[in-house]
Amino acid sequence: MTRNITVGISDELLKRMDELTDVNWSAVTRDCIEQYIKQRTVGNLEPIIAKVKQKRGEEFKKGYEFVIKNVENLGLPELEEIAYPDEDKEKYSVRLYHLLYHRPLQTRMLIEKLLTLTENEFGEVTDVKFIVSSEFLKGMQEAAKEIVEKSK
Repeated sequence: MTRNITVGISDELLKRMDELTDVNWSAVTRDCIEQYIKQRTVGNLEPIIAKVKQKRGEEFKKGYEFVIKNVENLGLPELEEIAYPDEDKEKYSVRLYHLLYHRPLQTRMLIEKLLTLTENEFGEVTDVKFIVSSEFLKGMQEAAKEIVEKSK
C-alpha cells in the first residue's frame, strides 16, 4: 500500500525542478526520506559493529597463536618475512610461498593452511592467494615481529 504526502516548496524551487523534465520527483523524495531514516537509525548498528570488532579481535588472536604454535617449523628468515611483509599483498603471498616451500614437510603443510595455490598442467604454481583474513595476517605479523625483536 502506498500513501501520498504533501510537500511544500517555494516558487523558485518549483521553477528549478520544472527545468529538469526527466526527473521523477516522487522517487527522489522517496529516496531522500529513506536515506534520512537510515541516518537516524544508525544507533541500531552498534551491536553489529561490536560483533564485527570482536570477530576481528578473534581473527587477530588466531593469527598470533598460529605463529607461536608453529614457531618450531619456522626459521628466522621466515619469521622476518612474516613480520615485515611487502606492501603488495599478492607479492607477499608469492614470496611467503617460495620461502616456505623448500622447508621441511611440516612447514610446507603450513602453506596449505594459509594459502591457496593454482597450478598449470605442468604442475607449476601460477597463482598464490591468502585464504585467511587480513586480521589473521596482522596477528601473524605481530607475533613474528615480537619473536624477531626478542631474538636480536
